[in-house]
Amino acid sequence: MRVTLPFRGVELLRRLGLLPALNFSYKNLFGSGNFIIPLVGGIGYRNLFHHESWMEEVIAKVSACSEGAFIDVGANTGQTLLKVKKVAIAGLYLGFEPNPSCVHYLRKLIQVNGFRNAQIIPAGLSDAWGMVTLSGYAESEDDTSASTIPGFREHPAWSFPAPVMPLDDVPQLRTLEKIGIIKIDAEGAEEKVIGGAQQVIGKFRPFVLCEILPVYNAQNKEREQRQDRLLELLGILDYKLYRIIKTGDSGLHYFKRMEAITMHEDCNLSDYLFIPAEQVSRAEKHLNLR
Repeated sequence: MRVTLPFRGVELLRRLGLLPALNFSYKNLFGSGNFIIPLVGGIGYRNLFHHESWMEEVIAKVSACSEGAFIDVGANTGQTLLKVKKVAIAGLYLGFEPNPSCVHYLRKLIQVNGFRNAQIIPAGLSDAWGMVTLSGYAESEDDTSASTIPGFREHPAWSFPAPVMPLDDVPQLRTLEKIGIIKIDAEGAEEKVIGGAQQVIGKFRPFVLCEILPVYNAQNKEREQRQDRLLELLGILDYKLYRIIKTGDSGLHYFKRMEAITMHEDCNLSDYLFIPAEQVSRAEKHLNLR
């Protein structure tokens, strides 16, 4: 059912631990976007809040200079989908998500809002077809920190098998004329995602939005190697690296040109934009590149 319950009522249900036992839809002004937010067994609660306003600004600005389909790698429960629909990108939205609880929720979110040109593929992306172990590190089924990288964090709360595939093999892409943006939030698997998308990236030359979590220290050799390999793969494809610099209130400030990612511990410095070298001059007209 759809309800007009005030937000404080939803918050009370959450504090009482009742949200996981209820399924209902909530009409919400998501950052001034008028969307219906379903709550399915407690999943969807985060969508009642407007997180990461900088991401919405980035999507709006980048889509102005790179038109086409939006590929969302790590769609989770639709945080980016809602931003894409608010910005009103007209092309196809294609989301990839290996967590079946999140896939069920995403399809409900698309259905109740009547989103057109939005599809969900129930798989993760990698450099080969296969089954991997998806591990979550919070009790919630929709844990945003879930990863397919073995031992990416300590003490997983849950794990189960999940399918992965290369983006290069996705049949829905064969009829596309343009891909404007690929967004990657894969909790350590970014290098594998890019490794399986070489043909797509080479053909369509999209802008790539990517979270690359910190290496933290020299003991994290595997993280450092994955990071270096990711930069190498995109360097071979002639992409330029920019760090997304945010304001104190989580808005977008500017894009900082970088030749490499030095070791750091600040998760606020973990979001990057890769721009095809031949499009940098055009991007400067829409983006604050420094």
